[in-house]
Amino acid sequence: MTLNFFCRVSGALTALSLTIASTPTSSLAQDQLRVPVLTTQFGAGTFEQIVAFERLVADRYPALRLVAQESPGYVYNLNEMTRKESREETTLAMSSTGAIWAARSGQEGFFPKPLATDNLRWVMTRSANCLWFISTDADVKTVADFSGKNIGMGLRSQTHPGLFATRMIETGGGVTDANLEYLGDGPSMTALADGKIDIAPVVATMTADGDIVLPSGSLRRFQSSGREYHNINFPPDLVEKVNAELGAPFEALTIPAGTFPQQDKDIECLADYTVMISHKNFPESAAFEVTKTLTEIGTDVAKYIGAGKLYRPETMCTPPVGLEPHPGAVRACKESGLGQ
Repeated sequence: MTLNFFCRVSGALTALSLTIASTPTSSLAQDQLRVPVLTTQFGAGTFEQIVAFERLVADRYPALRLVAQESPGYVYNLNEMTRKESREETTLAMSSTGAIWAARSGQEGFFPKPLATDNLRWVMTRSANCLWFISTDADVKTVADFSGKNIGMGLRSQTHPGLFATRMIETGGGVTDANLEYLGDGPSMTALADGKIDIAPVVATMTADGDIVLPSGSLRRFQSSGREYHNINFPPDLVEKVNAELGAPFEALTIPAGTFPQQDKDIECLADYTVMISHKNFPESAAFEVTKTLTEIGTDVAKYIGAGKLYRPETMCTPPVGLEPHPGAVRACKESGLGQ
């Protein structure tokens, strides 16, 4: 991302912070509930989004304080939430259902040994993360055609364009002789545009119902290069194969034709969900207040940051399959008329 982008985001959040900072401290409730939320590093999006929530909550709900805490990412968050007793009753965290699977199964390079994730609970859903491939090679039509090709991956330390994309190729596609180059999102798009690689994984984030789809910044940059490319689907049968062989929770989703420029066909992808989680010992009353508050102001985040469009009450109250909901979050959604 460019410096100008960061300046715009930082400026918007700073302006919002200054507005809220002017609220008299005397208006704060004596029994104020402070809840730290582990996010990701600045620039990844989640941190900035929770900062926006933090300030909006401070403005409208003085008895509740969300405190955004920048972290190295979802893997770090899961270690904190499953291994530190001090987090159990105090902390929320952002993660993804795919990352939770990686923790539970002890995926090499991410977790030295499996983590006990049974005590984690769903509090709120942000988005689905849709993962597929693009190629500039006209002969590459399916994942089975990746054999012997040069593929520009994300970093080895990244869950989606690194770990998950690798499993898509090797487990789903059964291709073990491709040349996987772990370059990182931006460098892989540059290498693809320069003809140095043939294929690269790409990600879009979308609401659970698919109404809003936001391509990643690296994909947008590649699209702006003007280089011709085509999408390589990862169809439902391959998603089922990955899940069956790895015990994973991925889902098969579709991005409708016409969502992106020059996209004349549907895109089939492997998906997981970005979620806010707690430990099972997180107080029910606190989970209720957080979920209720976030769903009430979710649409307002879009006024300050583009990805805020993903936060819609209906989809925020949709827990993904395989992650047990927190009773407080369930109650909040039901009382708001958003949950089952």
